[in-house]
Amino acid sequence: MLKSMINPDLSGKKLILVLGFMLIMLLALSANLMAANQVVTSNADDGSGELTTLREAIAAVGDGETITFNLSSGNETITISSELSISGKSMTINGDNSAGSGTDITVQVTTPGSGGSSFRVFNINASGKTITLENMTIKGGDISGETSDDASGGGIFVDSGTLNLDNLTINGSKATWGGGLFFRSNTTGTIQASTISNNTAANYGGGIHLYLNTISISQSTICNNTAAGYSGGGIYCNRTTLTINNSTIYGNSCNDGGGGIYITYVGTSVDLVNVTLAENTAGDYGGGVYFNEGTLTAKNTIIANNSGISGSQDYYYRSDLATAFNDNGYNVVENQRVDDTDFQFTHSTDILYNSKADGTSSTSWNRNSVELPNQNLNLSSTLADNNTINGTQTLKTTSGSFVIDAGTSSGAPTTDQRGANRNGATDIGAYEYWDDDASLPVELSSFTAENWSGGVLLKWTTESEIENLGFILERRDSKLEIGNWEEIAGYLSNSALEGHGSTTERHEYQYTDKIVQPGVTYEYRLGDVDYSGKVTWHGKVEIKVKAEDGKIPTEFGLQRAYPNPFNPTTTISYQLASASFVKISIYDVRGKLIETLVNEQKDRGNYSVVWYAGGLSSGIYLYKIAAGEYSDVNKCLLIR
Repeated sequence: MLKSMINPDLSGKKLILVLGFMLIMLLALSANLMAANQVVTSNADDGSGELTTLREAIAAVGDGETITFNLSSGNETITISSELSISGKSMTINGDNSAGSGTDITVQVTTPGSGGSSFRVFNINASGKTITLENMTIKGGDISGETSDDASGGGIFVDSGTLNLDNLTINGSKATWGGGLFFRSNTTGTIQASTISNNTAANYGGGIHLYLNTISISQSTICNNTAAGYSGGGIYCNRTTLTINNSTIYGNSCNDGGGGIYITYVGTSVDLVNVTLAENTAGDYGGGVYFNEGTLTAKNTIIANNSGISGSQDYYYRSDLATAFNDNGYNVVENQRVDDTDFQFTHSTDILYNSKADGTSSTSWNRNSVELPNQNLNLSSTLADNNTINGTQTLKTTSGSFVIDAGTSSGAPTTDQRGANRNGATDIGAYEYWDDDASLPVELSSFTAENWSGGVLLKWTTESEIENLGFILERRDSKLEIGNWEEIAGYLSNSALEGHGSTTERHEYQYTDKIVQPGVTYEYRLGDVDYSGKVTWHGKVEIKVKAEDGKIPTEFGLQRAYPNPFNPTTTISYQLASASFVKISIYDVRGKLIETLVNEQKDRGNYSVVWYAGGLSSGIYLYKIAAGEYSDVNKCLLIR
């Protein structure tokens, strides 16, 4: 078989040299890839021989590569006997388990149980590296018995590097500082569509402890965490730049100040946009927010229904310290206190919902805000799914609430915490009210066009999809009048444009439009079709076809498969400089022929073929082209 993969005109020593070289290259390629991307197939903690466990995969994965899971069933639990250490290399651990059936199948990494561990779950020390954890539950770490400064981060401790969390749950962990998550100085990170819940710190930061960091939190829920001794039931923020948008901070508690968030020390900067802070409790001031030092900016944010000392149940500002407050308006604040001197939220668009201070009527305070003492906030008192596509719960706004359409779209996210589009004017808070609770859309993060050999390459990425049958692409000459759109491709005739139904995973798509004229400027638009047949059109892109890219190819070529890695389809593009008999074949890493995709005579031009790898297991595959005297081999990775 290998002999058929080289020029049949070669013979003798030259044939042997070529064959040997190809074997060496194939072995090197296979060894290199197999040592990089890892697939976990055992939910044991340790193993021997073949790399099968998460602990072994972390040790073996290559810098910048990915660990995935293919366990025996759906939701799986991996019980560890000591912390999982990550150091010295970037990696992604994607907990989506490809075994079993159904959606939202994730891997849970846990310790032996409550009181049964004296270690955290993940210890990350990756200076200059980026660690991404996604689609997992991390549970049960307990390092609260330690007394040193390192007794931090029961779920995850980040000592150095960048940590990105996506669709992650950190639950039921304990520590002295940062019960669920602790970012040490000079670390950075993002928390996206994640839930930090039911964690406990003996001192500061029941859910999250931030110290000298740059952190972004979006579409996430911080709930039911506890700082048993001191401050910051949900989040303790110390000399950190923190941005929070489209998120809910709910049901957290502390013995001191800041049931929801505690903000302290010069150099701290916190920016809140479309955040809901409610039902949090402080033993001292600031049931929702305690603003001690630093800079606080707020817009479209609800701080209400929290509990604290009279006059500061929701918001407390310590005015005797050097602080800066930027009220960007459109905020709802119930009870606020500023050392018995004045309100902080006084923007003309703010709503002082039943606001009082130490029992004094708010009418005696210096303010410009609108007071609505007799109206109902109509905010649910418990977390609700509300068709959540991003895996996090929020507090639902119900009909008649004064926060509906009361916010501003300027600088606000275009969707709410659930991923639902805004309904008219932007609401205040993390939840956008819809009469029908909003059908959640395809969330498109990019749609681009670029000149490509023989045509225009269109690429788009979805962050989430719901009931998505697939996509339609339309094109028009930009000089033509509006309305003259022509469909050039659709999911009914091209499997590469089929949607992924309902999913919270990111997916990449591409299509090459080869029927274009050099020098002409085209507009393209993309539509998605849901199960009812409704088409939703997204934004347009415009591109002028370069003359050199509109010509037929002058040389043979085999392009990189896209997407790669893939599951279960990928597109292989190739160019023919002259009419040739073309054969494109798929092999596994052992050289076994899997499938022949093309086996026919073709004219000079640009072509592509879609490979559907349904029924095949995860792993590395080789795709080879033979066209006349030209041949080439590339690799691709199937991840289940």
